[in-house]
Amino acid sequence: MSGVGFFHMKRYLFQKFFQTWQADIFGIGLLILSSLILLFDTLFFRGQPANMDGTVHITNIAIFHQALEAGDFPVRWTDGFANYGLPMGSFAQQLTSYLGGFLTFFSGDVITAFNWVYVIGTITSVLAFYLFLRLHVSAWPATVGAFLFNFAPYRIINFYIRGALPEYFSSLFVITLLIGFHLYIKKKQLWSLLLITLSTWGLVLSHPMNAITGSVILGPYLLFLLWREKKAFKLLLAVVASIGLGLVLSAYYLIPLLKEVQYLNYGSSSNHYNPSPLSWLNFFSPHWFYYLVQHNEILSRGHFITVGLPEMLLFLAGIGVWIARRIRKQTIDILDVIVVAGGISLFLTTQLADGLYRQIDVLSNIQFPWRMLSTFIFIPGAIAAYGLQKFHWPVIGLVLIILISWMRFPEVYGKNFTDFPQSHYYFTIDNLHTANMNTVWTARTTEYPVEATKVGIIEGEGRISELAVGNSVRKFTVEAKTSLRLVDYTFYFPGWNVYVDGQAQPIEFQDVNYRGVITYRVPVGRHQIEVLFEETKTVKIGNLISLVGWGVFCLFALITLTRTKNFRWLIS
Repeated sequence: MSGVGFFHMKRYLFQKFFQTWQADIFGIGLLILSSLILLFDTLFFRGQPANMDGTVHITNIAIFHQALEAGDFPVRWTDGFANYGLPMGSFAQQLTSYLGGFLTFFSGDVITAFNWVYVIGTITSVLAFYLFLRLHVSAWPATVGAFLFNFAPYRIINFYIRGALPEYFSSLFVITLLIGFHLYIKKKQLWSLLLITLSTWGLVLSHPMNAITGSVILGPYLLFLLWREKKAFKLLLAVVASIGLGLVLSAYYLIPLLKEVQYLNYGSSSNHYNPSPLSWLNFFSPHWFYYLVQHNEILSRGHFITVGLPEMLLFLAGIGVWIARRIRKQTIDILDVIVVAGGISLFLTTQLADGLYRQIDVLSNIQFPWRMLSTFIFIPGAIAAYGLQKFHWPVIGLVLIILISWMRFPEVYGKNFTDFPQSHYYFTIDNLHTANMNTVWTARTTEYPVEATKVGIIEGEGRISELAVGNSVRKFTVEAKTSLRLVDYTFYFPGWNVYVDGQAQPIEFQDVNYRGVITYRVPVGRHQIEVLFEETKTVKIGNLISLVGWGVFCLFALITLTRTKNFRWLIS
């Protein structure tokens, strides 16, 4: 057999294998293995690597675990955070905090739980992206595309350099929304509306900001699917209704988040844009930095946002093919969506988009323009999958995997691991979410002394006994020989109430000597005191809307699944 004949035989066998079901098994196995390589450094080194936000999200997990352990569900108040406590249960990213908090009951420590959440997010998102690509291409192109997604530079940055767990995790739900759109509009699978609803719910609860960045690809893809559909408007209404139901399910979080943020410094401004556009260096530089002295980033790795040279070259190649197709006036296909979404996401990272961020408050909520790369991480892999499918050259896929492995594997490492004691995460003096998340009536949390006890007498003569302190409750008996003024070393927030013998007592929290701290008065005599963090009207409304939403969802799920042939066995 000639060399050319042997080459063509190998190519034929290669293509033949990757058109069989074994190819899916191989692809899934390779992607799980690649995920373990991506996670290896964190999983097999004890402690926490130095990064930008890792401590914040590990602490979120710790304080949610502490509240859950105290019997608080849903979590609202988080005692021990920012010295005297804040209602981070209403403001922190929900899904990763709850998931990590529950996992801590099994792991016994929050760092392990934090890592487990990363494992879950990594494997589920890469497999979901593989399934999405399989809707459009065969197994091998989908494997290559998902591999590129898994090792996208911004994904590695969010893991090892930023420690941005919620943003990292939320990519899963952008992908499952894309899958849900396709299954409903093109496959007419009614149950996929449930997937759209749950994906919306998951996206909002994992990171609301990513609903903004994700719309850059979700919007064009939805329009592409609806294009030339005979009942496009009806299909669109069903999708919008499903998304709306997902928002309703999230109301317990969204309504307090949007309404009660006015009590925080963050809520004093409607625009949160932080100008930090990317330059040509960010787009094309292949360099990663162990440290950046000029940014005082020495303990952690250098926070240099890179799009990735191979990824940019793939995107430019995709643009080239797209232009050629437009010149030939070929039918619109998935490449149009990929290129448009990629172009918009990159444009929004540049100085050219500065005016949009300044004028559109909703857009400014992502704060940093480079966060648009949370959408671009899908683009190079999708272009690679499209090209491999279109031009029938599977060996190029193998070359891409080898190239990306050679360039990315050296970058998947943590730096300066430190094994902090668990208490490091269960009590913090500073507000790790920055002073923007302090209440408007307090000073910096570090300016307040750390108190050994929660309750004290600051005026008058008396004695406190039978003190029981929980995450969001204090109960005790006080014997007041004179009129007393008591302090609870807790930052006041709407929802805190004081009861003296069951009667509500006014809270004073604007004393300059106890700025933003709960103080109250007790008359002479023996009294039973309760200091409770209770649901405000806003929280009750949010909870009620979510409860009604879950009722509607369960009813719709029951009706839908009983009409779906593949699910009837569940209730037969």
